[in-house]
Amino acid sequence: MNPKRTIYLTAILLCVAPTGLFSQYSVLKYPVRSGYFPNYFVAINPAFAGIRSDHEVYMGNQRLLGNFSNIATYFFNFNVKISRQVHSSDPFSCLGIYAYNDVEGKYINRSRFYALYAWHGQLTKMVRFAGGFALGGMNYSVKGTSLSGNGSAWAADATLGFCLYGTDFYGGFSINQMLNSKIQPLEEVTVLSPFLNVTGGYTHKFSDILEFTPLVNISYLPKQEEFLTDLLGQFLVGGRYIIAGGIYNTDKISITAGIKKIRISEGNMAVNLTYAFPRKNAGLKTSISELALAYQF
Repeated sequence: MNPKRTIYLTAILLCVAPTGLFSQYSVLKYPVRSGYFPNYFVAINPAFAGIRSDHEVYMGNQRLLGNFSNIATYFFNFNVKISRQVHSSDPFSCLGIYAYNDVEGKYINRSRFYALYAWHGQLTKMVRFAGGFALGGMNYSVKGTSLSGNGSAWAADATLGFCLYGTDFYGGFSINQMLNSKIQPLEEVTVLSPFLNVTGGYTHKFSDILEFTPLVNISYLPKQEEFLTDLLGQFLVGGRYIIAGGIYNTDKISITAGIKKIRISEGNMAVNLTYAFPRKNAGLKTSISELALAYQF
């Protein structure tokens, strides 16, 4: 049997099987992780909104490769500074939105949308503090069979985060999926189980043309007693060219290449491409590709 068809039929059976067999079957669900998380780290921690520029737009597409190419995730984020600063040390606030959509062929669609707020203040001459929260929810829709019909359900969700940052570093902590919401489009119950994130990075400048930044994001899933790790080493060459590599989602090796400071109107655009492939001891042998665009102004 075609492997891709097997995956889809299995998903449908779990969702629409007779009540007596799979009644109230539940699974834990977590957001799809970006292959290069600095592209979309506001979704990890809303306190990061505004630490890089006054206004910013990020969008991207992650897709599984091979037999699973119909499984994809689309990302979007927009942040804007809403406070006027007379001095650079003055506090300021940011508003924003972020969304992502998981598509599994024509059968399963999971969409999330959030509004966020972040407040930034000066702690010392070199260190700023930010706190932020995001409120929104997730819609889960399933196309069933002629017997079961289709299903769609919505549940609220929230994230709270804090961070410290300066010109060459950032570090933050966040609590995601705080509400422990449950969604049941058909028979299967999906639980948005809470999890914790610790995220950070530090830039070391070797010369005027070469910078190196180690980046880390560690998620702890309490219900599963499991850690997921993203660990990257990023080189910035000539202030424009990005080369990065490391561990993605604990079980994959990722490689990223990109270019930034592409001048467009009053802002700068960045483009990068990420490819991630399984480590030898990984369970499911799937690779991903991810294309991301950013615009800061």
